[in-house]
Amino acid sequence: MRKLMILTSVATLLGLTFPQVNAINKHEPTTTQQEVQYQEIKTADLPQAITDKIAEEYNSYTVEKAFKGSDGNFKVNIEKTGSKLTLYFDKGGKQTKIERPEDQM
Repeated sequence: MRKLMILTSVATLLGLTFPQVNAINKHEPTTTQQEVQYQEIKTADLPQAITDKIAEEYNSYTVEKAFKGSDGNFKVNIEKTGSKLTLYFDKGGKQTKIERPEDQM
């Protein structure tokens, strides 16, 4: 009888504790970071600011491919005699990142 009372008390305490924990967790904001998906575009469709930047800073490189991301940003693959770079630009044409093939390993 005593064991039954202890088990009942424990079960009641657990039953009161778990709904409060779940209620707290339900109200916490959750953030999900989606991976940017890139779709190939024609190099002629790149914003003028991006083509100007590439012509100015990377004039000895050739544009291989251009991509527009699901977030509206751009990615451009360029090459010069065996040296490849991937350039990232925001929507306004400002360069945000450079990747070299060894960075991607």
